[in-house]
Amino acid sequence: MANLAQAKKKAADADAQQGTGGLLTRKVDAAAKALLTKKVNPNQSWQAILDVDKSYSIANEYRNGSVQDVVERVLGFAVIVDDDGTVPLVTFGGNIRDYVVKLNDFKDFIRRNRIEVDGTTPLTESLIRVAELTGNGDLFGGGGLLRRGSASAPSVRKMVTPAFVTIVTDGRPDNAQSATDAVQRLSYRGVFLKFLYLGNDAAGWRFLESLDDDIPVGVPYERGGRLIDNVDAKEVNSLAGMSDEDFYSLMFDEVSTWLVAARQNGLI
Repeated sequence: MANLAQAKKKAADADAQQGTGGLLTRKVDAAAKALLTKKVNPNQSWQAILDVDKSYSIANEYRNGSVQDVVERVLGFAVIVDDDGTVPLVTFGGNIRDYVVKLNDFKDFIRRNRIEVDGTTPLTESLIRVAELTGNGDLFGGGGLLRRGSASAPSVRKMVTPAFVTIVTDGRPDNAQSATDAVQRLSYRGVFLKFLYLGNDAAGWRFLESLDDDIPVGVPYERGGRLIDNVDAKEVNSLAGMSDEDFYSLMFDEVSTWLVAARQNGLI
């Protein structure tokens, strides 16, 4: 793991600067161990992106610190695998907003940036924004996608650096059909989607399960399928009390198999 020492130095400097008592350094350690345990190449570069629900129904996860916690944990992963060590953060609720989490300002990021719950769950629009941030906006015709057929069928295009997108949500999206369509389109690019389900909406979890398990793999988009399995959904319920070790263990599930499939299909 050639860049681990450098990553730990960056994390230690950031902890010292913000007085976090080694918080980020511990997360870097846990992430590095989990990469090896899950047999994910620790020298694989990624663009780490965080896509977070801020609809009214997820308010408890903001209050109990779970959303701030996932910001810190994704940054701990990004320090190792992302050259600039930053995490683009997309929030979706009453609107879609972009932020950037940096090493020198991760402490209390959610509170300091006044990220608060509002609105519903426009998952489709947030996935379109993720596509734009990763250089894949063409998948949606350059102008967004709200229904099947509003853009041409997706095409394969190789990405130099794959994207690891962590999506935190607690319920059903505003438009399940278009959100499913967005996932199918993204399967044609080097974008891995890790869904973390929080809360207790059984129907919301069933929807995420359907994205993970029910969209046919290796079936053309025009026939309702996707190129490769690009989703892993985890029913977390709450991040409160979850150890770093357990978090990174579930985060890196299915990543090594996705990397193989992405390479075989010319996505990375």
